[in-house]
Amino acid sequence: MKTDIRVLEIEPIFKKEKLYTPLKFGNGVVEENTSLKVRVKVENGFGKVAQGWGNILLSDLWAYPDPL
Repeated sequence: MKTDIRVLEIEPIFKKEKLYTPLKFGNGVVEENTSLKVRVKVENGFGKVAQGWGNILLSDLWAYPDPL
């Protein structure tokens, strides 16, 4: 896919938070969570500028539990 979008700025923000109540997934317990929030500013070929935000959780305990 061809596009005329050019990335001007990327601002990553890592945030670690302790959970109010621990969560149990299989054999593991999650007591805190890290998320990544990103602000991206872009420009198209006509000079129009836009920005947006994205967010994703970085905890993967439930995806890869310890085998017992």
